[in-house]
Amino acid sequence: MKFTVPIVLLTYNRPHLTRRVLELVQQIQPVELFVVGDGARESCADDRRLVQQTREIIDNIQWVDHLRVDFAEKNLGCKRRVSSGLDWVFSQVEQAIVLEDDCLPDLSFFGYCAALLDKYRDDRRVMSIAGVNFQKQKARTEYSYYFSKYFQSWGWASWRRAWQHFDLHLEGWPEFQSNGGIASLADSPLEQRFWERIFDQQHAGQTNSWAYAFAFACFHQRGLTAIPNVNLVSNIGFGDTATHTTSVQHSLANVPTFPMAHVCHPNAVFQHQQADEYTFRNAYRAHRKKGLAKLYHGVRKRLRAAG
Repeated sequence: MKFTVPIVLLTYNRPHLTRRVLELVQQIQPVELFVVGDGARESCADDRRLVQQTREIIDNIQWVDHLRVDFAEKNLGCKRRVSSGLDWVFSQVEQAIVLEDDCLPDLSFFGYCAALLDKYRDDRRVMSIAGVNFQKQKARTEYSYYFSKYFQSWGWASWRRAWQHFDLHLEGWPEFQSNGGIASLADSPLEQRFWERIFDQQHAGQTNSWAYAFAFACFHQRGLTAIPNVNLVSNIGFGDTATHTTSVQHSLANVPTFPMAHVCHPNAVFQHQQADEYTFRNAYRAHRKKGLAKLYHGVRKRLRAAG
């Protein structure tokens, strides 16, 4: 039986990863597959070859009924390419499951997404459905998932009704901030400063992230994300070829996945604050500190070399 929820694959210049993800997607036999691809960087000698190899893999797909591609002629960067690509997708379909080329899901991820897309189709409290779980196998609920205030981009699903709130340049950030938006959502002054810094940078055009923009949209709408009680998606793309996740030693790299045998829905929709506090300490804050430490040591190394 074919899978009827549209699948979106975000690609660029990693043919080996693209092939692995597509081999898994093929197993569910989707009726409709959207592929969004960025163009090659002129400054990178290998980019054109790798982008072409990636697109050849897409061109040779024979196992999907409706294949739709949106390949950029020039390099737009992660921020503009993903955002414009998802605008294109949600202009055509009401709902979709989105995978990046380095996000390898367990097969049960697709059934889980389909079940929740149907259940919460008209529930505006729910903005997205995530595949990753950063709780290190700590069960947070007796059900198959809980709700978080944090959007997660490593394998997710959503609806056009949620994506319409996407705010790439955070035009709504100054008013939201002046009205105490982040202060009312943060669980600590530390978390408040963390998100204020990120959203200030996004609003100023200093980041290359589309995901922060959708995270802001979720905050702005007081929307929630469903998080599976087991990890359903592994990020296999950490390394030198990644845009943001460059450290292969990162604690979130290649996290094992576990199957979800069946979907058991909770009786109410509310944020699991304890789980979110854990995620902030062990994923967001820890990742930020490692990134700043890497930058600091890099600067010191350059200064020593210059001296």
